[in-house]
Amino acid sequence: MKQGNVKEGGLILGIEGGGTKTTWVLLGPGGRVMAQGQAGPGNVMLVGGEGLKKIFRQISRALPAQPGAIGGGFAGARGAAEFSLIRSALRFVWPKVAKVVVGQDVDSALAAAWGAGDGFLVIAGTGSNVVGKKNGKKTGAGGHGHLLGDGGSGYDLARRALA
Repeated sequence: MKQGNVKEGGLILGIEGGGTKTTWVLLGPGGRVMAQGQAGPGNVMLVGGEGLKKIFRQISRALPAQPGAIGGGFAGARGAAEFSLIRSALRFVWPKVAKVVVGQDVDSALAAAWGAGDGFLVIAGTGSNVVGKKNGKKTGAGGHGHLLGDGGSGYDLARRALA
């Protein structure tokens, strides 16, 4: 597989690690979708570093070519410790990648929905939260995870149905 180079129109891999599944897309020149797929849960607090490596190896095997840059948003990523763990797992699988950018799943969702502009969104999946951005400032509610409570989330609805 050829190593992509972002500066020369290389490939960009986007990854969204959620509580139920991880989705990914490989973009080529002009933003053309070259490949996409799903893997297992990617909540960093639940799967840890070894779980992330397993998911990333699965994604790597499915790629037609290796990326020059990787960007990802992950559930359970709250700060420097989680971001470092994710970056380490990505670099373990893709040691030659030129650039790695990671953040919270809400960051990638906001960027996908609104780009650099103002806006808000509701995340209603395994977990639930509301997040908004105005004039560069981000605020939100919820997103505490299933142990502390994400009312209205898929996890919460299933828990109540089984009670």
